[in-house]
Formats: sequence, structure tokens, C-alpha cells
Amino acid sequence: ISFLKPLNEFLDTETPQVLDMLDNYDELFNSYKYYLKKEVESVIETLDDVVWNEDPLLSLFIDDCNDNQMDISKGGAKYNHYGITTIALENTVNSLYNIKKLVFDDKKYKLTDLNKMRRNNFKKDKYQDVYNILRDMKPCFGMDDREIINITNDVIQLLEDCLKEYTNEFGGKIKFGLTNSSYMFLDDEISASFDGRKVVEPFNPYISLDTDKDFTEVLRFASKIDLGGCKFNGNVIDLMFTPNFIKNHFDELTDFIISSIQSGFFQLQINVVSSKTLIEAKEEPETHPNLIVKFCGFSTFFNDLPKEHQILLINRALKIEGK
Repeated sequence: ISFLKPLNEFLDTETPQVLDMLDNYDELFNSYKYYLKKEVESVIETLDDVVWNEDPLLSLFIDDCNDNQMDISKGGAKYNHYGITTIALENTVNSLYNIKKLVFDDKKYKLTDLNKMRRNNFKKDKYQDVYNILRDMKPCFGMDDREIINITNDVIQLLEDCLKEYTNEFGGKIKFGLTNSSYMFLDDEISASFDGRKVVEPFNPYISLDTDKDFTEVLRFASKIDLGGCKFNGNVIDLMFTPNFIKNHFDELTDFIISSIQSGFFQLQINVVSSKTLIEAKEEPETHPNLIVKFCGFSTFFNDLPKEHQILLINRALKIEGK
């Protein structure tokens, strides 16, 4: 499920007159709620049409399938929940905050004017100044800011509210996660967004460290996100350090991890690798055949990643190293 798609569908399909009638942020959020519910209904309809292949071997190792003499594909197991993932939470939260701040709080712009710029993909020559404002707005997702945290929790809770009444044909529920590797490949299906993302630019992953955020703030932010209920199908905090950083700051990093665990988070993945090593592995795979990296919560050989994912990791490493 894309958090951003319903927001952009509302902004892309409603008339300027409808947008001008929005008096406050709450009315905008209620409109987003309506479109998100429609998106969820579409996903549920797809799930209900799924026909599962029988799996005798897997069923053999599940006690309830044996007791019930029923294959797992027919609902033989005790627990038959579906797990789905989501994309573009960060883009959505930042878009909602930017609209709230610029349109409803500070009243610097009309929503229809900003929306025209967005629908034109923030053309460089015409809208560069506004594009820069949207892209660089602070606070933003990942910062320990009460308003950002509230918007994040509101959006996540909204999705849970849409899903919690659903029961599949086997009596199972839906659990959802906030991490999905598809965030790089679905970008061309959704128009530009109010966080400064242009068409075909990848969405942001769940929580990753950029150069304008410090480690402790990112983990403080993560500790305040409500992941109770059915929000537990994968929520990765994605950090990257160079080997030299680990070597020179080992004690500080140890304290950081301990304090982060005490604060609470769902899952933390750390890649310890330099951009130099990643570039070498991409250009000459045979020189680093056993290089393992973490990606979206999973460990994999770097050489097995699609080129797009390799480039993403390289660019992140370069950014973190300030290059």
C-alpha cells in the first residue's frame, strides 16, 4: 500500500474549487482518509482474489494442518494472517506537514497554486524557489519534533483503522509493515509530491539516516512511533557507518546502541562499509564476492542486488561520508 498515492489522487483529481474550499488541515486530512480507505478497499479486493498453491511439505511441518488434515493453503493452520507492506510514509508525512505549514498555518501560498506547481513536476525554471522550500522544509520525518511525530502516528493509525475490521476467508487478519524494497520501483506510477520529490525519483525508505539528522535524534523519533496493534510486519531503521567511523568512535557507538535499545525500536539494521568498497564491488564484482549488506531488513550479497539497489547504497554511503 502506498501512503502517498491516496493523497496525490485527491490532489490530482479534485477541482481547484474543491481545493480552495478546504479551510484547515483537518479537512485536508479527512479527504486523505477517504482516498486512503478507497485504496485499502482495492488492495483487500485483490487479496480476496488470491488462490494459494497447495504446499504439502510445509503443511507436513505444521501441527494444526496435520490435526485438521488440511493443507495450509486451505486454512489448515491455526494462524492465517496476511502480511502486507507499505511505501512512501516519509514522503506523505512531509507532504502533509508542508501543506499544513505553508497553506493553513502561515498562509504563504494557496493550495491550488502549490498544486499547479506540483502537477507540473516543479519545472526548474518556473518553480525552483518553491521547490527548494518544499524540499528543505524543517522539521521533517525522522526528527524528534512533536508535530511530525503526531502526523506520522496519525497516518499509520489511519491505515490500521482501515484494516482492522478485515477478516480473510480463513479467519485471519492483516498485519502491515512500513518497510518495502519496492519503494525504488513504483516511483513512476505516482506524481510529484509536496515534499519536493519529483516524478520517477524514488520514495524514501521507512527511517534512514541523512546527513542533516543525527543518530540519536533518529532513534528518539523511532521510539515515539506507535507500532502496536497490527503494525508489525517489518519496520526497519536503516543506518550506515564506515569502518573508520566504527574504529574511531567504538565506545560512543556502543553507548548509542544501548541507549537506543532502552528507548525502544522495532528493528535496527546497520551497514558497516565504505563507498570505496561498494564502488569497487559494483565495478569489479569478482574483487568482493563475499560482500554482504543489509537491505530492507534482510542480509544479501551485494553482487546479487539489482543495479538500482547497488547504486542506492553507494549514493547513501557517499552522502554519509560527505562526498
